[in-house]
Amino acid sequence: MRRVIYAAATAFAAFALMTACDKAESGNDNNSNGDGNNDVIESIADIPGDYSGSLTVTVATGEPTPVENQAIAIAANQEVENSIDLTVNNFSFMGIQLGNITIPNVPVSAADGTYSLSLSEPANVTLSSEAQTMLSSATATVTGTVESTGATSLSLSISAMLTTAQTPIPVTVTFTGSKTAAE
Repeated sequence: MRRVIYAAATAFAAFALMTACDKAESGNDNNSNGDGNNDVIESIADIPGDYSGSLTVTVATGEPTPVENQAIAIAANQEVENSIDLTVNNFSFMGIQLGNITIPNVPVSAADGTYSLSLSEPANVTLSSEAQTMLSSATATVTGTVESTGATSLSLSISAMLTTAQTPIPVTVTFTGSKTAAE
């Protein structure tokens, strides 16, 4: 009986070793980046998902306001290849609730495991109904990166037109965070 158990244990260990060697050779480790997050980004198609981190909001030339535990969502744009729609979820700062704010059609390019987001021409921002009570319109540009590990750094330059103002207000938003693990 001991020989049967020993043989089975040896076979199991050999199988595990062969599987580990196969993954090491192929570079595939079940899409795990070592931090328990199985959402390693291997292509532009892997970018969509939820991201969490910290925002810093600067209105005009005022003091930067940090916003902790902010969630953003990145969705594949269904109309334009290699582009995403970027949504800041439940956006609020300085006690002002603006709801979800979406910047559509942000182009994405890939180079050496880094995915660059770059929208250099101002695009119309999709405003939530909460935001529309304060803002008549907004445009934004976006630059940033998403690393293959899911680490994300974004900079948004927003020109917001208040419903009661004649001139746009410049708002700079930076986001630093990472892709959250899919459940």
